[in-house]
Order: sequence, then C-alpha cells, then structure tokens
Amino acid sequence: MVSFDILVLGAIAVAAVLMLRSVLGKKTGNEETRARARRLPARDAAAREQARKAGGEPYESVASKVSSIDEFATPGSPLSQSLTEIQLADSSFDPGTFMSGARAAYEMIIGAFAAGDTKTLKPLLADDVYASFSEVTDGRGARKETVEQTFIGVNAAKISGAAFSDRIAEITVKFVSELISVTKNADGAVIQGDPNHVFRVTDVWTFSRDTRSADPNWRVSATVSG
Repeated sequence: MVSFDILVLGAIAVAAVLMLRSVLGKKTGNEETRARARRLPARDAAAREQARKAGGEPYESVASKVSSIDEFATPGSPLSQSLTEIQLADSSFDPGTFMSGARAAYEMIIGAFAAGDTKTLKPLLADDVYASFSEVTDGRGARKETVEQTFIGVNAAKISGAAFSDRIAEITVKFVSELISVTKNADGAVIQGDPNHVFRVTDVWTFSRDTRSADPNWRVSATVSG
C-alpha cells in the first residue's frame, strides 16, 4: 500500500523529464569508477544459463565488462546476484548511473506531488501509484490547500533490494533527506508542518522496468515510509 505522509514533504522539482530520460538506465563512461570495480565473475554454469534465459548478451561478452556492482552490494549476496541478473539481461544497466537518476527522480516526483503537477508525475509512476497520487493531489485541490517547501538535500541514498523475474527488473532504494515543509488551508493558515523546522525523512521506493522495452525509463512502482 502506498504511503503519502512523507511524500507530502517533497521538494520543488529541479529537473525535467527529458533529463531523467537521459540518465536512468544508461552508462556514464566513468573510467575511474570502472577501474575500481571488479569484472563480472565467470561464476559457473548457473550464471551462463541465466544469461541464456535472459536473452541478453552472451555471458562471455557481459563477463568481459567491468562492473560496479560490488560498490553497491556485497559480492555473493542475494542483492549482488539480482543486480547481476539485471545487468545480464540489459547490458546498458549500470548501478551507479541508475542511482544518479534515482536521486533526480526522487526530487522530481516529490516536488511534483507537492505542487499537484500530475502531468510530470504520470510518465514517472506505475499506473496504480499514479492513481493514488492523483487522488491525494485532487483532494488537496478541492480543499484549496497548498504546500510550501524548501528542499535541503538528500543525505543518503542506498540500494536496499533488487529482483529480476519474467524480464521485469525491480530495484528498491532507501532515501534519507531533509526539508522544510508546511501545508496551508484556503485562508493561508498553516495546518501541517513548521516553517522553522527541518524535517528528516526516510522513504523506500521501488523502481521497475521491463528489460524487453526499448524505453530506458524506470517507473516508481511502490513507495513506503522507512
């Protein structure tokens, strides 16, 4: 079930949808990062079989590329294995670049949600999440409530989970951020929040993408308060 109490404390959007399209799911070419990362392990027949089932590049081709997965997950852990499966299915996937895009998406979505900007929200959210978000923004509009916010920044963002099934990739990210937020009623009176208090908030979002699609966008398929 989608939780909205933290999302109400979002930041004003600082990026555009086209910018998000340019960063989510694409590689950066950062050679320094790649030099520190390990190569995909030629683990065993199971990894080769996964590459074959994924229908992506041959395992030998993928394994020859430098991966930054170890910077985001303990080698051999379930998280590392899931991220490897995603990379085998989609050779353009790079976790570092994904995280840069996820941070941009986080700020963009919570800002658009606070502003009631459903046009910006729609392409970035799964259909059921968008329906729930728009229900909340429509309710605020009907009550003539407004949200005023100042985004301080994202203190931390970490991949906390991942899954790959039926060519659908899912990556869960935990965000910790700080912001100032107040909600005012139709008369301009503050009904929620404090203009003099910095809120520290934690959100856990899941981003999803069909690796068979030519569209590089990841869409938010779940949001909860951490």
